[in-house]
Amino acid sequence: MFRIQVDSTGLQTELGRARASGVPAATTQLAQEVAQWTLGQTIELQPVDTGRSKAAWEAARAGLSASATGGSGNGTSGGSDRAEVRYANNVPYVIYVEYGTSRMAPRAMARQPLAAAGPVIHGLLKSYLQRMVQG
Repeated sequence: MFRIQVDSTGLQTELGRARASGVPAATTQLAQEVAQWTLGQTIELQPVDTGRSKAAWEAARAGLSASATGGSGNGTSGGSDRAEVRYANNVPYVIYVEYGTSRMAPRAMARQPLAAAGPVIHGLLKSYLQRMVQG
C-alpha cells in the first residue's frame, strides 16, 4: 500500500485567520490531486503482459475519484491541517514487478512517480496559496 500525506501544520497561522477556513479543504484536495498524478504516472510506467496489474492501478485511481465525490473507494482522510490518501494494487505479483527478482530487473513504476512528485506538489501548493491569498 502506498500512502501520500500532506501536512500543512502552521499554514493557517501564516495565512491569517481570515483565510484559514479554506486550508483543510485545500489540503485534502491537494492530497487527492497528488495521488491522482502519481497513479497516472504509475499507470503509464506499468509494463503490460496480461494487463491485470495495470487494471488494478486504474481501479485504484477510479476509487480515488469515488472517494473524493463521497462514494466508496480508497481511503481519504483529512483533519484540520493534514490529509492522507491511501491506495493499493492487490495483484499478488505487483511487488515483484516493482522491486524485481533475481531474474527480473525492478520497474519501480510506483516509486518513480512518488520520488518525482516534489515539483508537482510545489506547483499545486503555490497555486492554492495564491488563490487563498487573493480571496
